[in-house]
Amino acid sequence: MEQTNTTSPLIASSLTELQFNTLVAHSHDGIALLNANGLFSYVSPSVERISGYAPVELLGNVKDDFIHLDDAPEYARQIEQLKATPGQTIQLTYRFKHKSGQWNWAEAIATNSINVEGINAIVFNFKNITERVETQQKALAENANRDALLNAIPDIIWSIDTNHCLIHANTAFYSHVMAITGSQIKPGDNIACKHVNEATAQLWDVFYIQAFNGNAFVEHLNFLPTPDGMHEVTFSPIYQGNIITGVACYAKNIAERKIADERLRISEKNMAIAQRIARVGSWDIELSNGNPFTQPAIWTDETYRILGYDETTQPSLQAFVDRLHPYDKDYVLNALSTGIANNNTTPIEYRIVQPNGTIRWLKTEGEIFYNTTGQATRIVGTHKDITERKTLELEREKVVDDLTLRNKELEQFTYIVSHNLRGHVSNIIGMAAELAEPNTQPDIHQLFSTEIKNSAQKLDTVIKDLSFILQHKRGAIEAKVYISFAGLVNDINDSLGSLITGQNVQIDTHFEAEGINSIKSYLYSIFHNLITNSIKYYNPATPPHITIKSSLVNGMVQLHFTDNGIGIDLTHNADKIFGLYRRFHTHTEGKGMGLYMVKSQIEQLGGTITVTSAVNQGTQFTILLPNS
Repeated sequence: MEQTNTTSPLIASSLTELQFNTLVAHSHDGIALLNANGLFSYVSPSVERISGYAPVELLGNVKDDFIHLDDAPEYARQIEQLKATPGQTIQLTYRFKHKSGQWNWAEAIATNSINVEGINAIVFNFKNITERVETQQKALAENANRDALLNAIPDIIWSIDTNHCLIHANTAFYSHVMAITGSQIKPGDNIACKHVNEATAQLWDVFYIQAFNGNAFVEHLNFLPTPDGMHEVTFSPIYQGNIITGVACYAKNIAERKIADERLRISEKNMAIAQRIARVGSWDIELSNGNPFTQPAIWTDETYRILGYDETTQPSLQAFVDRLHPYDKDYVLNALSTGIANNNTTPIEYRIVQPNGTIRWLKTEGEIFYNTTGQATRIVGTHKDITERKTLELEREKVVDDLTLRNKELEQFTYIVSHNLRGHVSNIIGMAAELAEPNTQPDIHQLFSTEIKNSAQKLDTVIKDLSFILQHKRGAIEAKVYISFAGLVNDINDSLGSLITGQNVQIDTHFEAEGINSIKSYLYSIFHNLITNSIKYYNPATPPHITIKSSLVNGMVQLHFTDNGIGIDLTHNADKIFGLYRRFHTHTEGKGMGLYMVKSQIEQLGGTITVTSAVNQGTQFTILLPNS
C-alpha cells in the first residue's frame, strides 16, 4: 500500500472512498498499518496530531527509538506473538517518543490481518493516554504516600461502612486486633466479630451508631484490662455529599499522658506550696495577638496572693500594671518596653500597692520569646516578694548615708574648730600674753585690747553659727506636711518684698508637681537661700531673672532653680561650692553658710543637689527630693 488514501476492500466494504477518508482524517485515534517487515504501510492523518510526525515521515519505516527503551522488549514480544496468530487481536500499552522529544503513553488495539487480502498488515488503532496514565500514577503515589503516612503513625486508624465492615486501616490497627483477639482482619470483614466479647461489641456499636447519626465526638476507652490500654478515640462521620457512608476512627494511647497529667498535677501542687513558702509567683503573658495589656495571662496562686487579687480576677498585664506603685510605674513599663526591644532580661526591683494600701517590694525576672521575624510573642517569669530584704537594704543604705553625712559634717566642724575657733582663740591668748607684760606700751596695749575684743566677737559669731546649724539639724524631727510650692514662693516674695522690688527681680514658676510632703522649715530655708543667692549675685548688666520649675521623675520631686547671674567658676571650685564658710565672690556681704545649709538640709530630707554654672552665664541648681 503506497498511498495514504488507499482503501482496503475489507475496511471500506460498506463505505465509499470519500466517506472512509473523511472518517479517518477526523478520527480522534490514530490508525496505522504495519506490514510483515515491521514497516508502516499506512498512517492516518490523525497520527500527526498524536505523534507530531507527518504520515510521510513514517511511511516505509519505523523510528529506531520510537518505542521507549524500557517498553521495547515487551512490545516486540507481543508483536511477534501476534504475527504468529492470524486474526488475533491484542491490546498494548507502551511509551512512544513524540517528535518534540517528549515521552507519551499510548494504548493500542492491534489485529493480525497480514493474511487478509487487500490489507496484508497488522492494523493498529491507538490513542494517547498520557493524561490518564499520569493521573493513575499520581493517584497510586498519593495512595502509597497516604498509606505510608498512616502506617508510620503509632496511633490506631480505621474506617467502617454502614454495615460496620472494615473499609481501610493502618498497620497499627491490624497489629492491635491481632494482639487483642489473636486473629487477623481484612477490608470487608465485619469488625463486630473481632471484639473480645459481646458486651464490648455492643458498646462500640453504640458509638458507631452515634457517629452514623451525624455526631463527631471523643471518648476515653480502655482497650485492655490494664491502665496501659487507655485510649482517646475520635469518631467522625464520613460524608459523600449529604449522605453518611461510613465512620472514621482515630485512637491515641493516652496512658502515659494520664500518668504525666497526674504527675503534673502533683508537681503543680508541690510547686504552689514551694512558691507560697518562698513568696514567688510565676506568670505567662502572650504578646502576639492584639493589645498585650488586655490579653489573658496565666498566673500561679502565689502571684494572685502577692498582687492582692482573688481567683475571680482575669489575669492580664493590665491587672499587674494596676498594682504598680505610682512612683515606679514609669520605671517598670520602660524596663518592659526596652527589654522587649533589646531582649534584655535583667531583673528589676520595684514597689506594688496592695488593695489594703500595703506597699510591697517585688523582684521580677523573665524570659522573652521571639518568632522567626524577630517579633516578641511571649514573656514568662516570676515575681518574688523581697519586702523584708529590701527594707533591711534600705535601712542599711540609710545608715551608711547617715554615717557618710555625719562624717562630712565632722570634717566641716573640724575645719571650723581648726581654722575659725582655734585661730581666734590663739589670737586672744597671744595678745593677752602681750598685755600681761609690764613693759607694754600704752598704744600697743590699746591696740591689743581692741583686737582681743574683735577676736572675741568673731569667736562668738562662729559659736552662734554652729548653734544655728545644730538647731536646724534638730528640725529633722519635725512632722512632714504637704507644702505647696506656689504658696512657699509667695511667702518668700512677701518676706523679700523690698529687695525684690528694689532690684527689679523677676521670678517665674512652672510647677508640674504642685507640692510635696516634707519638712516645711527645711524647704522654706532651701527656697529662701537659693532665691536670695540669685538676687545677691546678679549680673549688673541685666535685671535678675529667676526661674523655678518642678516635675515628677521616677517617683521623686525634681526642682530646678535657674538664674541669669554672674555664675561660678566650677573649674576651680566644684568641690568647694557646698562647703561651710566657702565664698566665691567678695563684692557682697556673706558668711559662706547658705549653700552649706541648703545641701545639708536636702540631704537630711533624703535628697540630692547638683549645680551647673559658668562665669557670667548664670547658675542652675537641680534638686531631687523624695515625696514621702
